[in-house]
Amino acid sequence: MIGCADGLLRPRETTAPTEVQDIILDGDYYERGIRARANAHTAMSGVTDILGDIEDRADQLLANLLSILESD
Repeated sequence: MIGCADGLLRPRETTAPTEVQDIILDGDYYERGIRARANAHTAMSGVTDILGDIEDRADQLLANLLSILESD
């Protein structure tokens, strides 16, 4: 986005590429991707439980805060 004299933002003009280069993938490309997704799945397996614990703790803190505010 670029600023104009009238104070408005307008998208910057771009030109389309004139030549598209061929992308050559090596033979292990798909295997690396599959391994990366499997590793991420394993590494992230406990995230749901951790987020559930955080949500429970936040609910407890909110309940405590509301009880303090209501007692005044």
